[in-house]
Amino acid sequence: MKIQNFMHAGLGTIVSQIVTMVSIPFLFRLYDPADFASWAVTLSVVMLVGGVSTLRYELAVVIERDRLEASALFWLSLLFGVSVATLASLILIVSPISDWLFGGAVIPYLDFMIATWLILVAMSQALQGWALHDGGFKQISWAQIGNAVMLSVVQLIGGYHGGGAEWLIFGSVVGQLILLLILLRHIFHSSALVGLRHCINRIPAVAARYQRFPRFSVPYTLFTIVRERAAVIVLGNWAAPAEVGYYSQAWRIMNLPVGLSSSAIRPVLFHASADQGLSAQESRIAVILAALIVSGAPWLAYILYRPEDLFGVILGEQWRSAGAYAYMLVFPAFLFTLRNWMDRILDVAGRQDLNLLTEIVSAVTSIAAVVIVLASGATALKAVAVQSAILTVNYAVFIVVAYRIAGYKLLTLAKLVALLVGLVAFYWFILLIGVGPETDNTIYMLFVVPVAIASLIPGAFVIRKLQ
Repeated sequence: MKIQNFMHAGLGTIVSQIVTMVSIPFLFRLYDPADFASWAVTLSVVMLVGGVSTLRYELAVVIERDRLEASALFWLSLLFGVSVATLASLILIVSPISDWLFGGAVIPYLDFMIATWLILVAMSQALQGWALHDGGFKQISWAQIGNAVMLSVVQLIGGYHGGGAEWLIFGSVVGQLILLLILLRHIFHSSALVGLRHCINRIPAVAARYQRFPRFSVPYTLFTIVRERAAVIVLGNWAAPAEVGYYSQAWRIMNLPVGLSSSAIRPVLFHASADQGLSAQESRIAVILAALIVSGAPWLAYILYRPEDLFGVILGEQWRSAGAYAYMLVFPAFLFTLRNWMDRILDVAGRQDLNLLTEIVSAVTSIAAVVIVLASGATALKAVAVQSAILTVNYAVFIVVAYRIAGYKLLTLAKLVALLVGLVAFYWFILLIGVGPETDNTIYMLFVVPVAIASLIPGAFVIRKLQ
């Protein structure tokens, strides 16, 4: 497979993230934190159900080379996805779960929008599986970009006209619909897909042959989503809506670099490791980690230095309190940026069991900690602090485990840790000397932004190294 295909596959995520980053300062001034809380809870529900609705059979579509068998797998994943999403939607509509999730908040057309969003996500997963099988990397990227653009446009229009959470949710539904339509266009122009009536008799056989995907990929995906999304639902039942909004959007912003590093590095690392072996990647991985550390260290220092001011100036004064959550979440988010693509090392080494085990441990321990801390009567901020500490330890352990499995030198990791600590301390000192704690926010931002942007130059070196 050509390297250009990997770059095309990652382009959609990168451009989508850029669109998101550009729209965030405007959206956060148009909507209240409580609006984002309702949107975050809805997103969590949709991802928890939609993420596993296809039983991950769409992953089998990608690797099956026989056209008839791949088509049977596609229809299987699509039928499962729509069925599970429809059933979950009916349960949400007829049961009191919706009231429990949203605390009685009145959001127009909420049930209808959740049901539509769920079905669109389920269908999109199946369609994306076929697009990957068919080599439609550009189409997937365009679909991701279309989703991000339409989502942002609709949300901005709704916010400008004084809308609330319903417009944030509606924007996501419209964005998902655009993604689905672009993928459908690719399907209609693909002559390789065999119709359902011509391969329906193959479905039971392929379902049995690829049962490892519902057995192993579904738990992995589920616990990944639980680790990332379940805390929002838990906090929604213990904390004020504004606190949930602060947490959910601080998590979202702190984890923006994760998508960039994942899309740029994961497919290339997997391809190179499978082709040349893990041992040949040791020096390259060390260079990538060093470049990410050099690029991320100033941002880490700036967020730790005056997070409330940073959020207040960039996102608006009503989001100043989100800075306290960002202060806690920046540690696991930064480590996850370094760790999230390393699961490919375990994949190539044939240790998918460790991938699943570490994901289960991370999800269960972090969410259980949030529940226990909140049940004890502590504040949401303390619960997030404990969650962040547990995730930080889990991510650090995973990196060490990946290095040991690959047979790499742990001394390299020690040197990288020293580099990170030294750079963060250096930038902290520069901030302390150049702009003290009482410095005007405008001067603070004029000092921070140019240095932070300049620190991204090593990222270009990463791309060059990958090429």
